[in-house]
Order: sequence, then C-alpha cells, then structure tokens
Amino acid sequence: MDGIMGGASAFLGGQLGNLLAKPISSLTSDIASPVLREALRQGALNATTSFGLTTGMAKLNGASWKDALSAGGKAALMNGGIGMMTGAATGIKSARENNQNPWTGENKIDVTAKDLGLSGTMERIGNGESYPHRNDGSVFDNNKNILPVHKGGYYKEYVHPTPGIKGVGPQRIVTGGKGEFYYTPDHYKTFIRFKY
Repeated sequence: MDGIMGGASAFLGGQLGNLLAKPISSLTSDIASPVLREALRQGALNATTSFGLTTGMAKLNGASWKDALSAGGKAALMNGGIGMMTGAATGIKSARENNQNPWTGENKIDVTAKDLGLSGTMERIGNGESYPHRNDGSVFDNNKNILPVHKGGYYKEYVHPTPGIKGVGPQRIVTGGKGEFYYTPDHYKTFIRFKY
C-alpha cells in the first residue's frame, strides 16, 4: 500500500510541477541575475508543489485542516529551501555556459560579428531589410531554454545565408529585446553570444 501511495504521490507531484512551471517561470523571467532567477524559480516551484501535495495527501489520510496545512507548510519550507540551492547551482552553470556574470546577468562577450563573418547580415537587420525566408524576422520561441529565459516574443530570429548550400542553410542570428545577439551555426543546437 505504501508503494502505491508513493507512486501516486510522485505522479501527482510531477503533474502539479508541470502545471506550475510555466507561470512561475513567467514571474521570474525579468530577473537579470541567473543565480537569483533560478533560485527563486526552483524554490517557488518546489515549495508550491510540496505544499499542495503534502496538504492534500495529509487531508486524504484523515488529518484535520490545521494539521494538513501545518504539514504542507513544513514540506514547503524544506523543499523550497532545497529548490533554491539547486536553482542557484543551475543558475551558476547557466551563467558559465552563456559567458554571463552570475549575479548581474551581464554578458562577457569576446567575439564580434566581424569575427564570425556576420557583418553583412547584421547590417541588413539594422537597415530593416528582410531575407526571402518565412522565418526571417519572426519570433524565436527558445522553447528548449537554451538561451536565457524571457517572456514570449523577447527573441527574434534572422537567416544568415550559408554559401554552397541550396536554400537557407542552418545558420541563424537571434536577437534579444535588450540588444543581445546570438549566432547559431547549427540550427539552434548551439549558440555563440557576440557583440556588434
């Protein structure tokens, strides 16, 4: 019976976590510091999931509302704290991978558009000219969260033509709402932050 309850708890916790992940990410998306953003996001997600699940399970097991809420509060504090530590570690890792200051979110950018051979495409983008491809200038969803997480519509993508390839090829430039520039040579698998 304990195994069934444990499995049910894990399943319900996962479902509740999935339900809460997007709204919590949306609330924390404007925080510049990767460490603070991820600590708050993961801490809030763990705390709310633990509170709801523990309170519900205690009530199902016959606890009074007072005892159920007390158990939920204790679980929220403990798991929220663990989530904040895990989130902070994730933020530090993300900052390192994206060449960012973990506390301010500012990028340490060493490479330029010229270094990457992107000057012509950057001039085209700056002049408001479009490349004849349906995605040129469209919203980049960042649905795998490879780039720093922001609200929908924050990023736009542009085609950078690949010589010798029929069609547009795999190269893209992604721009951020605060003037960030990213280059992907392999159709969104990897990104290089650059300055222009």
